[in-house]
Amino acid sequence: MPYIGSLLMGKPQLLAGDIADDAITLAKMASGTDGNIITYDASGDPAAVSTGSSGQLLTSAGSGSPPTFSTVTASSGWEFISRTVFSDSATFTATVESGYDYQGIFRDVLPASDSQIFAIEVGVAGPTYRTSGYLVQLRWSNSSNQHGASTATAYLNFGTHGQGYSASEHMSACATIFDPAGSGFTAYEICSTYEGSSGIGYSYIGAGRYMTAESNTLLKFAYASGNITSGSLSFYRRAIS
Repeated sequence: MPYIGSLLMGKPQLLAGDIADDAITLAKMASGTDGNIITYDASGDPAAVSTGSSGQLLTSAGSGSPPTFSTVTASSGWEFISRTVFSDSATFTATVESGYDYQGIFRDVLPASDSQIFAIEVGVAGPTYRTSGYLVQLRWSNSSNQHGASTATAYLNFGTHGQGYSASEHMSACATIFDPAGSGFTAYEICSTYEGSSGIGYSYIGAGRYMTAESNTLLKFAYASGNITSGSLSFYRRAIS
């Protein structure tokens, strides 16, 4: 006897207890739509969640309602882009998009030669980087309990005292560049700390901008001269709307 069941209208009725656990294979299920997900409706019956669009996420609607696919709204926080470990690197360059601020977190960065200044240059397609026309104001203090202010016009500087290149003279910094690929003036702010070539530690805070309104779709981070021997950069972006 193939199964044990009761008779209904002259035909055998299949009961749940007549089917062994794990007896039904995928091949025995009815065909469906590629990308659909099986759920249960309000009556407890099986139902299909319609396939969403590429890039959408499945979102719960809570108890008593089926989940749905929906488009994710861009986060207002910082979005990780990449991490770069420097090893005698000439520069770090990035192509950026309008509608985003960008941020670089630098750790233990060293120049290849003594008394160097780290900085950002903005640029346009070509690539063509701007090597003048900046206005930067910085405040600094040092380990000799000295304080001061300085300005720069050639770059978006991370400092104005030359950094040393021995292992203990590394630089750590955070730089935020505000909507560089927009149509306005590219502005930045930084905080940095490093040991100067004279063995004195310096800390900086500052801000500035490129003084021509244009869409700067390129960013370059580098020392004024020579390679970046070591250290790392974590690069982020943040939607502005």
